[in-house]
Amino acid sequence: MIQLNDSNKALIITILLSATVVLMTFNVHLKKKNELIAETYFEILPDEEEEQEELADILKSLDEVITTNKAFNETKQYDDFEDEEFKNTLEKIRNRDAREIEPVK
Repeated sequence: MIQLNDSNKALIITILLSATVVLMTFNVHLKKKNELIAETYFEILPDEEEEQEELADILKSLDEVITTNKAFNETKQYDDFEDEEFKNTLEKIRNRDAREIEPVK
C-alpha cells in the first residue's frame, strides 16, 4: 500500500471536497434552469366542414375559369417581336461590308 504523509492526505481531502462543492453548485444551477422553462400546450383542432366546403367551392370555381391572362399573352408576343428585331439587327451587322462602315472623324 502507498504510504501517504499528512500533507498528501490533506491535499486529497481538499480536492475531493472542492470537486463535491463544484458538482453540487452545477447541479443546483441545472435545476434552476430546468424550472425556468415553461411549456405551453396548444390544442390543434381540425378544419370545420364548412371551411372545407368553401375551399372546395373556390377550387371548383378556379377550375371553371377558362380565360387566360391577357397581359401574359401580350407580353409573350412582345418578347417574340423583340427577339425577331434583335435577330434581324444582328444579321444586318454580320452581313455588313467594310465599305458600309463610315470612318471615325
